Amino acid sequence: MIRRFAFLALLISVQARLLASSPDTLYIDGPSLTPLSEYASYWVDEGGSQRFPNVVEALEADLFRKWEANEKLNLGLNPYPLWIHLVVKNTSDRKEDYWWSLYSHADTVILYKKVSTVWQPSDTAVFKKSLRERFVPTRFLATEITLAPNETADLLLRVRNLKSPQHAFTDFTTPAHNLLWEKKFYWSIGFIVGAIILLAIFNLVLGVITNQRIFYLLSVYLAIVAIVVLKEELLVVFFPGPFLFPFLIRLPVIGLSLIGCGLHYLVISYALGNSKGRITKALDRVNMIGLIFGLVITLLLFIFPGLTVEHQLYNFCWNATVVLIIALMVTLFLQVVSRIRNPAHALFYLPLGLFLVYFNAAGYVLNYEGILTYYEITYPNYFFWAICAEFLCYGLLLAWRYKRTLAKNHDLEKGKALHEQALYQREIETQERERMQIARDIHDDLGSTVSAIKLIITNSYTQDEHLVKMINKASADLKYFIGNFSVSNILEDGLFNALQQRINEVNALGQVKFFILTQGQEKLISAELSLSIYRMASELITNILKHSEATTATVQVLLDEENVQIITEDNGVGFDTNASYRGMGLANIKMRSSRYNGKVHIVADKRSGTTTIITIPIYS
Repeated sequence: MIRRFAFLALLISVQARLLASSPDTLYIDGPSLTPLSEYASYWVDEGGSQRFPNVVEALEADLFRKWEANEKLNLGLNPYPLWIHLVVKNTSDRKEDYWWSLYSHADTVILYKKVSTVWQPSDTAVFKKSLRERFVPTRFLATEITLAPNETADLLLRVRNLKSPQHAFTDFTTPAHNLLWEKKFYWSIGFIVGAIILLAIFNLVLGVITNQRIFYLLSVYLAIVAIVVLKEELLVVFFPGPFLFPFLIRLPVIGLSLIGCGLHYLVISYALGNSKGRITKALDRVNMIGLIFGLVITLLLFIFPGLTVEHQLYNFCWNATVVLIIALMVTLFLQVVSRIRNPAHALFYLPLGLFLVYFNAAGYVLNYEGILTYYEITYPNYFFWAICAEFLCYGLLLAWRYKRTLAKNHDLEKGKALHEQALYQREIETQERERMQIARDIHDDLGSTVSAIKLIITNSYTQDEHLVKMINKASADLKYFIGNFSVSNILEDGLFNALQQRINEVNALGQVKFFILTQGQEKLISAELSLSIYRMASELITNILKHSEATTATVQVLLDEENVQIITEDNGVGFDTNASYRGMGLANIKMRSSRYNGKVHIVADKRSGTTTIITIPIYS
């Protein structure tokens, strides 16, 4: 009798131990929404041997433990294998296919099923494989198991995360029930990613058209966000091709997120208007440090894909990048609120700063990896839609800011042109005064002397024809020189008379035969414009005399109610209009014409000479 009671007591204790060491059985009959945290348990093989008997021993020794109910299993960066144990029973009267799914970026997932007393691997899933290469064709890692009616299965799931934290939501349900939610999610995320890519292309085109760096930066930022969202959600479904897929799969999301943070800061700073305060400069330096570090980390992890959570360097890079992402998010917030100058500004900039930090692509990555959990991934996902709307606002704001910058630059250029015009006008007036003074001095001094010498020679040395001819030429040259300097006096009789007098003077030299044609009413133009026309015509005549080697030339000045045209033609040797010359003649002509919004057109040929046309609007 005593032996019987002892045996019963031993049996009860063994059963109690088995119940304590094993999780509760998940009873399932088709689709299931039951959280696995109530039934599954986990164990981390920190011994590093990765031998399967160790797992069985740990299971029998009751080393498996549960995580918090209705929460994700979050172990952070874990270099060791993770084992999840689940006992499930199919209570339906039919054979059912089930998926044990793991919504995580685990590198490998292996499912073991206990058959009799032996654990046998039944399915394997690898993250780096595209959808077409997976046995279970889903964007997440899932293993398939078939259960007969009333069959109970003892399952172990081996999970390795070599590049990202072990932060996973897991469920056990039928394929149809699983994909019912996934199908909607595909369309939602796919549409958002497509919209972001289109915005990136649009801003790239704007950058090419406007040659503005900010549109290039926004385009790169949008492309990074699209890549990050694809990698986190939809890359294996999207599958951009056998060459681009391996490239994208190697890009480290954490490094791209830090780069995106830095670019985001630059875009917002430009959109809000550049500030030159000490605080802004300090924030700019912090952002630049984060941006450079992000580039270095991205290149390092891309070039050396063998770096994993099992290496200290990888852990340092990961943790430092996370710290910098958070720092840049705070920097962005401070950059926005630093624009507050009064209470009215606070009502705008404070909510804006909070919005930009909350709906942030880098924040989405930190949330996805379980580092900062501040929103739930749902369908429809308001977070993605808010970010997409935010990007659209960026484009509109930058376009408005660019238009405003163009208008400001136009005003500056206009002011600069007016200033240069005033300087030029003062310079012209100064030159005219100096010319008048020089003309008076030469006329009073040198002119009197030459006139006296001419009088003596023409009266006393009439027999020396050569000497008389020389003094007459000297007197004519001097008169021409003085007339050229004191044109304002000549213009008292009108522009056309002054031009005719000038032609008479150069014809007296006997070098080139000039003809003049004038047409129109001189009263249509101001005295200032008349002086400039005379100067330009004189400059053209001087150029013909000096350089054309012509025998005949024509000067035309045509006036109508809208324009003034100065046209000169000669039969000389022409010149290369594309070549640059040191002379001031053409430069002065172009400068004077531009003063009145005029245009200069020159046609030159060795056989037909040179034709110059200057067109000046009267009311410029």
